[in-house]
Amino acid sequence: NISMEHIRQAVSSVLLERTRLTDDIDKKGRIAYHEAGHALIGLLAHKRVGCLAIGKCGEDGLGLGVCTFEALEKPASFDELENDILMSLAGKAACELQFGGTDIGTQNDLKTATEIIEHLLQQTAAYGWEYCYTKNEYAGNHSYALIDRTQEKVAELLGHYYTEAKKVIAENKTLLDALAKALLEKEVLLYDDILQIATVFDLD
Repeated sequence: NISMEHIRQAVSSVLLERTRLTDDIDKKGRIAYHEAGHALIGLLAHKRVGCLAIGKCGEDGLGLGVCTFEALEKPASFDELENDILMSLAGKAACELQFGGTDIGTQNDLKTATEIIEHLLQQTAAYGWEYCYTKNEYAGNHSYALIDRTQEKVAELLGHYYTEAKKVIAENKTLLDALAKALLEKEVLLYDDILQIATVFDLD
């Protein structure tokens, strides 16, 4: 008979191309909380979290964990884009809330959050007209003042959304702990595993 554990192993080796890490419980704990942070913000936004895993995943194996969501259409509203920023920063926020210090495995997350914020600033005027690029973005003829002003605002907004993500995670710490504990134990959580944990909590 095929069990959930067989399916979990198949997803781990075939779909995620996962390589297990050495038994460094401290490192694995930090990764578990990082990935659980991403999942928590997604669950609160009623997104379907497909999988959580600890280990080097994918062809490059650069990351030490993964949190996947159901493929959806591009965000259609400002609120959805803001939530995507929070999800991107939630791994860093969760790890630092739990362990203190600085979570350094966040380059891709910060890049994603930064790109969304830059889009909102430059292409939608979501934070004011003074940040809009009114000329061809590839022309390279934007003023240094505009570039400096935009970068300062990006840094300000990254800090704002990080603080908000940390606040939301702290308010839902019990769910974060449950997700991280299960991930640390099994190393791979599938949709049904995550749903079983989440249904115990009121996410409305």
